[in-house]
Amino acid sequence: MVRGWLDSMGSLMLALFLSLMIWLLISDRDRPMQTDTVPPNGGLALQFEHVPDGYVALSPDDGKVRVVLRGFEDAFEALDAADFRLAVDLAGLSAVQAAAAVETPLRLPVAWHWREGVGWADRRRLGLRAIGTEPTHVMVRLDPIVTSTLRVDVELTPSNTGGFELGESTATPAKVQVTGPRAALTRITRAVAMVDSTMLAGASAPRISDVPLVAMDAAGSLVDGVVLAPGTVAVTVDPASFGYRLPVVVEPRGNVPAGYDWRGLTYEPKEVHVFGPDAGIQQLLTSGKVSARPIDLGPITRTVRIRSPLQLPPGIQAVGLKDGLITVTVQVDVLPGSQQYTVDVETEGVPPGLRSTLSPLTVLVVLRGDRPVLDLLNAEDIQAVVSARRLSAGVHRVAVDLRLPPGIERVSVSPETVELQLEAGDGRPGG
Repeated sequence: MVRGWLDSMGSLMLALFLSLMIWLLISDRDRPMQTDTVPPNGGLALQFEHVPDGYVALSPDDGKVRVVLRGFEDAFEALDAADFRLAVDLAGLSAVQAAAAVETPLRLPVAWHWREGVGWADRRRLGLRAIGTEPTHVMVRLDPIVTSTLRVDVELTPSNTGGFELGESTATPAKVQVTGPRAALTRITRAVAMVDSTMLAGASAPRISDVPLVAMDAAGSLVDGVVLAPGTVAVTVDPASFGYRLPVVVEPRGNVPAGYDWRGLTYEPKEVHVFGPDAGIQQLLTSGKVSARPIDLGPITRTVRIRSPLQLPPGIQAVGLKDGLITVTVQVDVLPGSQQYTVDVETEGVPPGLRSTLSPLTVLVVLRGDRPVLDLLNAEDIQAVVSARRLSAGVHRVAVDLRLPPGIERVSVSPETVELQLEAGDGRPGG
């Protein structure tokens, strides 16, 4: 009886086992198992445990190690790589070994752990089993922690735009201590206090407390993993040197008088720092310039320097321009020209007892000079003269001599000589 019951139970258990195996085979065919790495690309950050005092641990393989898992395909799709933590344990290193690891890296195993909070039920639900890591070992180097002194520079935060410039500024304290891995400290060239321009808008004597410090290398990149002491400084900014740098614009109005050539204008400074109330600053930033009072060209007949005031919104000041004036140089040249005149010929120096007759009585004169002067010059202002001195009675060809106002040049006289006839007269000098 008992034996028969046992035989029946054995048959039943065998049947259940065979059914389970058949079900697993069918399940594996519908939902196959696979082996894969997490994450599929890249790797997870390494955590270094029990690092000897006075050192930090570094590895060229940090961020390259992945966890090898076995499980169902759909389980991989639902897995978060952040559920795993990779650790390298440096426990047991002696002081001698730690000192040696500064020069010669150690090859140490990587251990994987489920992140805290991922319990047994979560792992079972995922249906994944961790097999190991890839690679299984990494190279680890120890870097001594050292301390150095840095000067503090003051700069604007990278987010500042629109031409704002900090100008003259000082930090208190002027030097700070930086502590960190020796490799990081060899890269650092300075500590920088980052100032936001909004802290300075409208300020008259700005002093900003608790400005955070960052460590930078020679290229201006941040260096992480170091500690600055103190971590903040006070920054004092000279109100006469900070502000927004904007171009200065000077516009000419009208035209120079006729006969003059306007060659353009130059001015100094070509750009200025402005600071003051935010409303006025925004007005200038919208226009993108600082305008000076326009220059009237109408009365200008020579190159001159003019002091022109900047047109600034209320309360806005220009750095370095206490009177708000810029120097404008207006370059004006006189236009050269030529002009033709018909001029009567005069005779001088006729000997006593003779009288003179000229042929022709006029000459055509072409003169060269400044256009404005020529425009004002009349034929009466020009003397065309022939001399009869030391000549006897008779007919002579005499050169015409021009007597001109200053700044006027002779181009031509036509004809250049005239016929002068001297004959006996009534005894009085003639002409």
